[in-house]
Amino acid sequence: MGLFKGYLFDCTYSFLKLFLFAFISLFFASCDKDDDSVEEVKSVVFRFDHVFADRDFLLDSIYSIPSEYEVSIEKFKYYLSNFKIGFNGGKEFLIPESYYLVKLQRGSSMYEVRVDSIPDKEIKRLTFSIGVDEEKNHTIDHSGDLDPVNDMVWTWNTGYKFLLMEGRLFLDGVEKALVYHIGEDKNFKTLSFDILEQNSDNSDFDVIEFEVDLNKIFDGKHVLDLGNNSSVISGDEAGKISENYKDMFSVNHLDTMR
Repeated sequence: MGLFKGYLFDCTYSFLKLFLFAFISLFFASCDKDDDSVEEVKSVVFRFDHVFADRDFLLDSIYSIPSEYEVSIEKFKYYLSNFKIGFNGGKEFLIPESYYLVKLQRGSSMYEVRVDSIPDKEIKRLTFSIGVDEEKNHTIDHSGDLDPVNDMVWTWNTGYKFLLMEGRLFLDGVEKALVYHIGEDKNFKTLSFDILEQNSDNSDFDVIEFEVDLNKIFDGKHVLDLGNNSSVISGDEAGKISENYKDMFSVNHLDTMR
């Protein structure tokens, strides 16, 4: 009987050792798997360099436009939103809560947005929109760049101004106010850029710089009737302006912060 008990004890002990060994092995294998699945991330900067035709754009400067008018822009703001990055290989990454109010300061033509925790993969494509999507556009109880204190919401109707431009027009010594407040869901524009196709010589980058040509608003797909429509907030003329401003953006070059 004692011999049997000893044998049973040895078997039980061996089984427990085997079980413990298997558990520890599985635990460390799981840890290794988790470590392998941790995705490397990086920061990416989206830089927007504003120009007016072949000149740097600066607030309060005077520029010639095709209609023989001259224009001086004193305020210029617009929303960019819903940034989505497409990587080489087909995966996509939607930057959460990506709503940015581009607001130029006097003396500067540049605006940039830095986004952290982007998967460290080769960026092939970038998509973003001008304006605020329908889900956010019809409520204005937001914070940050969507906060109503930024003077980009309508006072007479719920919704955001996607683009605000205010200034003065000059023709033959006559001066008149220029006011473009463009919004409404139908004027929400989405743009997409093949990054690598346009910049195939540089695949190691974390800065994407765009040129934003304000002259395209006046000299674009549509000819604007500045004589009769220098103040626009809705209607067909607002649609023409939105069709024009969607062509303001082009990829300028890629760079690195390192």
